[in-house]
Amino acid sequence: MPRLTTQPGSRATRRTLTAALALAASSGMVMGQDSVAVDGGQNDALSAQAPGQQRVRYVVDLTPVTSSWGLRYVVGPVLKASRDLDPMFHTNILGAGAISPTHHAPSAGVTLPADRRDFAFWSAPGQGVHPQWNTAPSQTLTVGTYQRRFGVAFNDFAVGPNNVVGAVIGQNGETLADLRRLYIERTTGATSRLPAQGLNGDTFRVSMGGVDHTGLVSTRMDGFQASSDAVFRILGENIVLLHLPRRLASAVASPPPNNPPPYVNVIINQLGENKSFLDTGSTFFAVDGSEPPAGEVQVTLKTPVSFASGGGQFNHFVAFDFKSRLITGTHFNPADSPSLQKSTIASAFRAPQVAGVRGGPSYSGVTALGGNLGTVASLAVGTASSTARVDRINVFALEASPLPFEPPRVVAGSPLAAVMPSPIATLDGAFEANEENDAEFRHWLGATTFLGPSGLVGIGTTKNGRLVLAATATDPEHGEFIAVATRENPIVGGWSWQVAAHVGMPVRSGPTAGGVGTSVIGAIVAGSPTGMSSPAVDLLGNIYFTARWRQSGASTDQTGFFRAVRTPDGYELERLLTTGQTVQGQNSATPYVVRSIALADGQGPAPGSFHAGSVLQSMIPGREIDDPRSAFAFGGAVVQATIAYQRGVEEIYEAMLFVGPYAAGLTGDATGDGEVGFADLALVLSQLGQSGDGLQGDLNGDGVVNFVDLLLVLENYGSSM
Repeated sequence: MPRLTTQPGSRATRRTLTAALALAASSGMVMGQDSVAVDGGQNDALSAQAPGQQRVRYVVDLTPVTSSWGLRYVVGPVLKASRDLDPMFHTNILGAGAISPTHHAPSAGVTLPADRRDFAFWSAPGQGVHPQWNTAPSQTLTVGTYQRRFGVAFNDFAVGPNNVVGAVIGQNGETLADLRRLYIERTTGATSRLPAQGLNGDTFRVSMGGVDHTGLVSTRMDGFQASSDAVFRILGENIVLLHLPRRLASAVASPPPNNPPPYVNVIINQLGENKSFLDTGSTFFAVDGSEPPAGEVQVTLKTPVSFASGGGQFNHFVAFDFKSRLITGTHFNPADSPSLQKSTIASAFRAPQVAGVRGGPSYSGVTALGGNLGTVASLAVGTASSTARVDRINVFALEASPLPFEPPRVVAGSPLAAVMPSPIATLDGAFEANEENDAEFRHWLGATTFLGPSGLVGIGTTKNGRLVLAATATDPEHGEFIAVATRENPIVGGWSWQVAAHVGMPVRSGPTAGGVGTSVIGAIVAGSPTGMSSPAVDLLGNIYFTARWRQSGASTDQTGFFRAVRTPDGYELERLLTTGQTVQGQNSATPYVVRSIALADGQGPAPGSFHAGSVLQSMIPGREIDDPRSAFAFGGAVVQATIAYQRGVEEIYEAMLFVGPYAAGLTGDATGDGEVGFADLALVLSQLGQSGDGLQGDLNGDGVVNFVDLLLVLENYGSSM
């Protein structure tokens, strides 16, 4: 489980007890809107059990930060976890989180219904959307269209209720100011407990699988962690789809910008039938544990993923069970009475060299293997007893059925196995793994299969359309590394393998190819039980992941968010974000420190750790590029972290941070506004003499703000992008 920095003893004990309950059958972190409570040290997280707080709309203005390569990104907290019932803690513990694999970006913009155009905006400490712990926002912004729309979601839990929370997010990208602003509609999709005690406890345990750009969230639910005396505890194992915009959207209980649904959505078992207690219009049982197929014992399910097609008219999910069967489903969104179909395919999705899959599925919208609905991959085990190790990746393509509203189906002949060879090396020969043919993929162990995250295999392409797969492996001698398989010839087939990141790999201040003044600023280090997350891949072959690392000259480790940039000579590491970094909150007008980034629990990857579903692959409209080194190679990512607002008394939350592209580096631009001027000079002067990672005034990335940074501003004064 992720660690909090407040109340270390009591919080750690509580997390351990909660995890023990959650993991008895097998075994996070995220957070929210940029606001602080009126009084320092208080808590303005929203309650999942409060009817008036089920849906809120607000603006998050992102903060420019500079990567180790001098590129500009933007970062900000988009969702806070649900308010903890225990007053000792601000938020619940966050489980798995994800961002939609693609965005919706019609050329004319995404038109919003009239009742969804108003978003709360503030720029002062204490203002926000909580009715009690914030003062009213300073103004309301009205928006008619977005340039693109995407979804994010997570589940959170504590000794009390389990919740699913998500958001549909709008963004424009014509100017730098547009890129820095997100329009967020946050909705609580479901909760396991009503505010009153009539239900006598929690009715389900939930793990979040995936979310698409329409706001449909796919989850796995069962009654395992529900209260033992819960009369309405749900039955069996279920795949439940929660459509956030349908959360009683027609029943507006208050004026904009909140428009909350008037009821919480509790999932219950009523007289042997699993159902939503009050909101059946947003809750769909794709696999219903209360109605197993006749004559069949239900098989344990793994966490699903989801995606949309047809401009958002069709929502799909993909899942596996413990018989290595594939389960797919389609939900027709616009219909008043949505039609949901589902099917089970015995083994048609497995390549001949694969006996079974491990962990949940990963999904990408790429179609390098054919089909028109994307690609699915998972870790896998071989057919021969001598290859019982999980040493391969199974991948296949999906296509739409010719019959209306039927589930996606596997493209005939598309399943392939990418088997890890011995040895695998970096292209420069600096590191070699699997020399003894004993390395294996291990991130499916522990809580992952039941609690997420689902995406253990990154799926993407090179800039010329070659399929790229990536997964984190462990070598008994050399430690962890990210293995990357590229399908070099789509006709003949065959895979080339290389190492994208490994323990001991240097983190640099810039690309070595043509880089000027490039230096090593640190290196990846080992962690226990894991020090490296599962990877995500963009459409230019770059690899994104979080890992333990140590800055040069430092005595302690940190956790960073990295990009392994694909070059003709191999991969090189760029640091995008790190623990210990201070970010100025734009709406809260309060700085916060990134205290921790979710990475590992006691058994392996934490449910809230980074994974393939953490990256939005669609590039920002109008800013599409084919240079892997560009900041615009991806559309954004979510990183689950604990942040601490600095206001005398620290105000600490668990958070989902959005990290997105902003601009190529403009030398001397400390503020990130695209110009070098007085504001940059003032910022550098205000931080002169300070040291540490992530200081905005540290323009050359050497960890200290000094006269070198001041000279960079003066030499470039007046320049703009």
